[in-house]
Amino acid sequence: MVSMDELREKVQTESVSDVIISDGSQELFRKITQPRKNLVHSIAKSVLALGFGFALQEGIVSLDESIADAFAEETEKSLRSFETQYGKEAKEKQMRMLTKLRLRHLLSNTSGFRKNFLTGFQRPYLKEDDWVSLCLCIPADHEPGTVFLYSDANYYLIAKLLQRRTGKPLSEWLLKPMFEPVGIRYPTWELDPQGDAVGCGGLLFTPDELHRIGLLCLNRGRAGSLQVIPESWLWTAAEEKISFGDGCGYGYGFWTAPDCYYMFGLGGIYNFISKNGDLLITVSGLNL
Repeated sequence: MVSMDELREKVQTESVSDVIISDGSQELFRKITQPRKNLVHSIAKSVLALGFGFALQEGIVSLDESIADAFAEETEKSLRSFETQYGKEAKEKQMRMLTKLRLRHLLSNTSGFRKNFLTGFQRPYLKEDDWVSLCLCIPADHEPGTVFLYSDANYYLIAKLLQRRTGKPLSEWLLKPMFEPVGIRYPTWELDPQGDAVGCGGLLFTPDELHRIGLLCLNRGRAGSLQVIPESWLWTAAEEKISFGDGCGYGYGFWTAPDCYYMFGLGGIYNFISKNGDLLITVSGLNL
């Protein structure tokens, strides 16, 4: 992973779609070629991880909540299907894994599931409408918390649970506490067959809206004088939970590097946030 100084030079000299650079108090550089709303893909996971802090604050979820308890009905349904496909012994192993699986493991992409599932390339072609049960039918090959495997299913389950607990669509629930304070008035998210936001992707932002989310992180959860995201949760989400070596790893919805943490979406879309709080680089079309 290159340093923030190297990234700053790279995005200003190479051919990329959009760049905004700020130091927290002022904008330092801007080049916008696509000012309209565009899909930011997996940056939706970082946004969802920030929103999860509100749910913790309100006491409607716990990081240590079991997935088998959170989705009891779907767990029972998926295990019946699992036994039909793989046999009784495999079903019992899956049950043990789902009981051990916690919300913190979904957030850190260490669920133990075998494969990435529910990607933007798969969702339009799924014939089943019950995506929760489909997710819980993915064989679990590893103990939760031990192995990193990036999966859209993890964040879909988080989004689904939050919408059930709050009784509101994700965009509506996060509108007043997070989106409006940073000037995002009409957040748009892809929906599942029940009309719930998928959470793991399908989020539309303009380059400026994406930059404002990054500024929220750079300024330790504050938008002006307002503390939007609890600062303690921001540092918890940005802290490495599993290491890839060389100072790089993954937290809760954020990738971590020696001098920054960052949001990443398909197509080279990034928000790089310096750990010392002095630089934010928002860029689209970057090839690293």
